[in-house]
Amino acid sequence: MSDQASIRTMTCIQCPRSCRLTVSLVGGAVSSVDGNGCQLGPIWAKREVEDPVRTLTTSVRVMGGREELVSVRTRGAIPRRLVAQALAAAKGLNLWAPVESGTIVVPDLAGTGVDLVATRSVGSI
Repeated sequence: MSDQASIRTMTCIQCPRSCRLTVSLVGGAVSSVDGNGCQLGPIWAKREVEDPVRTLTTSVRVMGGREELVSVRTRGAIPRRLVAQALAAAKGLNLWAPVESGTIVVPDLAGTGVDLVATRSVGSI
């Protein structure tokens, strides 16, 4: 990694203030964060720059159900670098009705340690 310094501006999403953060980087690592109005900003900025995570939401086909699709989401955040792989693992899945809210659709999605779960119920035809 380069030792080159750079500045990145970001809008914090950790509280309603939406602070405009100035993040100083050295070699791709956060060296300082300015502009935060609470203690959550620097923690979030460091994570977002160095190892960002996302909650994945999508839909899965339901066979024999009152509805054709059921919404699903990861039970927690997964590394952003694995989102495409996780989506690929969910693509083409077919569940059989009935599907209950909270059902684990895919355990340990894409090796993340996080389950993909149904977020609502779909009854049988």
